[in-house]
Amino acid sequence: LKSFLYALFALHSVIASPLDNKTPETKCPNGWDQYRDSCYFADNPVMEFEKAQIECWRLQGTLLLAETIEEFEYVTEHSKRGTWSWIGITQDESFHDPMWVNSGGVNISTINWLVKPFAAIPNGWSSKAKCAAHLNNLIRSASYAFFFPCGVKLYSICEKNTTLLGLMRL
Repeated sequence: LKSFLYALFALHSVIASPLDNKTPETKCPNGWDQYRDSCYFADNPVMEFEKAQIECWRLQGTLLLAETIEEFEYVTEHSKRGTWSWIGITQDESFHDPMWVNSGGVNISTINWLVKPFAAIPNGWSSKAKCAAHLNNLIRSASYAFFFPCGVKLYSICEKNTTLLGLMRL
């Protein structure tokens, strides 16, 4: 009976832990950084926007989709210094405004763009430059987002949600 109760307790701990309020020491895979309920990976080699999306999917994530400006600033501040990284924003000719590749996300005009107030064309958008990247400048106040041709090879920031990771471990 004692070993049965121990096995039952162990099974309950494995099943319940991702759903309860206890926070494990780390929910993110090795090499990923955690901010609130998401994990971020900014150590990809340089690649085109579409390949960056595919690489993030391969890692079971997406390109950065910040839900708050605080999240966006934290994550981009912790990306590679002095480099451009693809983020999950694009604008097609048929869109009136830029959009996050996946639904949701902070209002795009609140992100620090090179030209303020935000307008797509002064920030690099054209029929050939439809994908947004973020410069993590060595001087933090000089960091900003800008549109590039999607075929340019840049670093990228991948994100995955820790709640979903916990459910996948069940």
